Amino acid sequence: MPDLPPLSGNPVSFERPPVAEVALAVQLAEPATDDTLTLGHYWPKIQARYPRLEPQPPLPPMAEVFGAGPPTINFQLFSASPAGRYWFLSGNGEELVQVQPDRFAYNWRKEGVAEPESPHYPRYEQLRERFFDVYSAFVDTCEAEGRSVKPTWCEITYINHIDLPRDSAIPDLATVFRRVQMTPLPGLDSPEDTTLSERYVLRDAAGEPYGRFYVTATPAYRIENQAPLMALTFVVRGMAKSPDTLGVIGLLDEGRDLIVNSFKRLTTDAMHEEWGLKDVD
Repeated sequence: MPDLPPLSGNPVSFERPPVAEVALAVQLAEPATDDTLTLGHYWPKIQARYPRLEPQPPLPPMAEVFGAGPPTINFQLFSASPAGRYWFLSGNGEELVQVQPDRFAYNWRKEGVAEPESPHYPRYEQLRERFFDVYSAFVDTCEAEGRSVKPTWCEITYINHIDLPRDSAIPDLATVFRRVQMTPLPGLDSPEDTTLSERYVLRDAAGEPYGRFYVTATPAYRIENQAPLMALTFVVRGMAKSPDTLGVIGLLDEGRDLIVNSFKRLTTDAMHEEWGLKDVD
């Protein structure tokens, strides 16, 4: 397994980023594991850090279809499989590794962990290293058993929970985003709620599409105290740069840079001050 290459730069940094969850995921061209391999061979390699096991239903495959027209919903019937999806969680639930026959993922979660005084967001550099460690161990385990691991689609997700003033009955997107203006409409009260959803095609140097970038913002309320918040989610999904671990890392790094730069450009100066935007050379 090759060494993890150094990360080139840190384009945007906040002292108090509102990040609630980060997920790094890889889809495989064909199933590479089963229950026996996942539980009997792979889990022992990471069990010291991820001792908790939770079975989960399998996720449908990632896919991006390029061409004219609106996005389509892919209804696919799945045949019965001897292997499902497994969560391997850290003791406090802050980190989890997800494994199913054709997908691997690593998640860091700030919300809902077992210990309320959980550490703040540990930054992408550290999450990247943890993903590389657990994914490399997964690839080594599969290949030792004669299984081929062929990454195709890769996905990086950032979920941000942006707290809004309690005295605002309706979360206002204009307080967070530069491009949104809440213009009153004649004869109507303020909107009950407002959401934002955008998607962009990612193209290579030749202009060929290889992925998409998604931005969604949805008003919500915290379960524990009903405080208003804005759930701002960024997703970059694209084909691995090459069919190996370094190709996966390359796409995830590119996605992270796109997300953090877009986060800064989309959000207002007032929010930057609240989050403690730092100068980055």
